[in-house]
Amino acid sequence: MDFFKRAFGNNLDEFNKLLWMPEKYIIYRNENIENGNFKIWEDLYLQLDLSTTIEFQNLIGDNIFTNKHTDNPIIAKLLKHYQI
Repeated sequence: MDFFKRAFGNNLDEFNKLLWMPEKYIIYRNENIENGNFKIWEDLYLQLDLSTTIEFQNLIGDNIFTNKHTDNPIIAKLLKHYQI
């Protein structure tokens, strides 16, 4: 059960947040927790309201992270986490 909750979240909100997380933060979760990247991403993501969440999801939903533009500074910072 501990593994399941860590992998998929404790509830639907956590599961949905994991779906939008950078893939490298999911696969290499321990490393990204230790180096602080996971927390930085999460803090930014949690600052999004409904309309900015939709804008953000529309930008990254195609799984292509180059040549994306937004005027929202929080989304711009989030996008950097998806670029290699």
